[in-house]
Parts: sequence; C-alpha cells; structure tokens
Amino acid sequence: MRRTVLSILSVALLTSAAAAAESLSFEGLLMNVRESLLKTRSQQVQVKDQNLARQINSIYYQVNRWPYEVQRTQYYLKDLQRRAQRLDPSKPDAMFRSDLQRFVRDLQSFTRESQGALQDTQRVSRQVQQKDPDLVSPTQSLSNAASDLESRLRWLESDARFARWDFQRAGYTFEGWDIERACSDSYRAAQDLVREARALLAKVR
Repeated sequence: MRRTVLSILSVALLTSAAAAAESLSFEGLLMNVRESLLKTRSQQVQVKDQNLARQINSIYYQVNRWPYEVQRTQYYLKDLQRRAQRLDPSKPDAMFRSDLQRFVRDLQSFTRESQGALQDTQRVSRQVQQKDPDLVSPTQSLSNAASDLESRLRWLESDARFARWDFQRAGYTFEGWDIERACSDSYRAAQDLVREARALLAKVR
C-alpha cells in the first residue's frame, strides 16, 4: 500500500514538473515571438523613415535649384521687355512673337514641375503618421528652399505684370497676358508648396 502511494506521488510530481517545464517553455516561446515581432517592427519603421527621408531630399534637391532658374528667367523676361520697347507696333516681328510664345511654354512647363513637387510633398505628408526627429532636418531644408523659390517667383510675377504693358504696346497683347498668367500660376504653385512643406515640418517636429 505504501509503495502504491509513493508511486502515485512520484507520478504526480513528475507530471507537475513536466507541466511546469512545458509552461516555462511556452512562455519563453511567446517572449521570443514578441521580441522578434518588435525587432521586425522596429526595422520596418527604420526602413520607412529612410525611404521618406530619401523622398524629401529628392524633392529638396529639385526645388533648391529652381531659384537660380527663376533668376535666369527674370533676366530673359527683362530682355524681352527691352526688345518690345524698341519695336514698331506697325511692323509685326515674327521672330519676337516666336520668342514670346516659347517663353510662355517654358513658364508653363516650370509650373507643371512645381505642381509635381507639391504633389510629391503631399504624398510624403500622408505617409507620416507621427513626429519623427529623423525627418526634421530634410523637411526643414525643403521648407527653406520652397520659401526661397516663392520669394523669387513673387518678383518674377511683379516683373511680368509691368512687362505686359510693353508687350501690349508693341502689339503682342495675348502673349503679354499669357506670360503674366504663367508667372502667376508658378507663383501660386510655389505658395502651395511652402504651405505644404511647413505643414509637413509641423508633423515631424
């Protein structure tokens, strides 16, 4: 009888020990899975941040070179204005008209590029869900570049408004209007880009 009881107790103790070991093993497995998931999540976030930073830098590099292009455009506009001032309205100049029309096309192409940069910035902003210190620096650079672009385009728009009168006097009314409208469109696109870049900066800061 005593042996039977001891045997039962031994089996119970072994079963309990096995259950405890199994429980510890299961808890360890859960811990390992949890740690693995956290590590994977951290790596995914890091990769996403790096990708977003690359996108922001790409937009910045594009926008940062535009103020210099705007400056060259401003010089060319003034050259066209001086040519218009010397023209005789009674003698149409086909070459001058062609230069004006090409200038309008160049301005319209630039506006489309500016709007593309705006859309790219909006797409990045939609992907940002929380503050991210790693994105502050590239976003600040983008915001500064966009502000510089806006300032240059404001002056270009002003010059185009005054130049329109000389184009009209020389007999190129429609071209003058087209140039002023194209410069205004570019300026508005830059204003939108500034607002979007500042909103993105506020999200990541």
